[in-house]
Amino acid sequence: MKKTISFGKIDYNGRGRKTNEVTIDIKLIEEEGKINYETMREEKMFCFSACANVWNSKRTDILAGGQMLDQLGEFLSDDKYKTILDMWNKYHLNDLKEGCKAQDDFVGKLDVKGDYYDTVCSELNKAGLLVVDGYKFGSKWLTMPIPETDLETIKNLF
Repeated sequence: MKKTISFGKIDYNGRGRKTNEVTIDIKLIEEEGKINYETMREEKMFCFSACANVWNSKRTDILAGGQMLDQLGEFLSDDKYKTILDMWNKYHLNDLKEGCKAQDDFVGKLDVKGDYYDTVCSELNKAGLLVVDGYKFGSKWLTMPIPETDLETIKNLF
């Protein structure tokens, strides 16, 4: 499923006139063969993404776009935007996890400075977590499952 949602026009440039339309593209794709980062088993899973666009006044070009949903909070306050923002914060590109749940939980507690991958691998190795269930951290993308209640919330956006 894919959908583009318009949130009307905002005064993105601060000129006193709302001339810039905001759109958010959302996508929810169900795919076979994804590796669940909690169970480390291949499953059919949903992957969510969202991307924002702020258009010029003629809607011929984008002034700002991409992973900027949080920056639109100063302009948008409607419930649909807040729902998309919440789901984006939790699940955007949930199929690009570099570690399993145990590794992810451990890495989340680190204050990594310098070379991220080498530092994280070194710390995981010290903790006995570099390889979990035969999976070496960062060797392939894993998918974080979307709980059923949040999946229904995302589906309702369509």
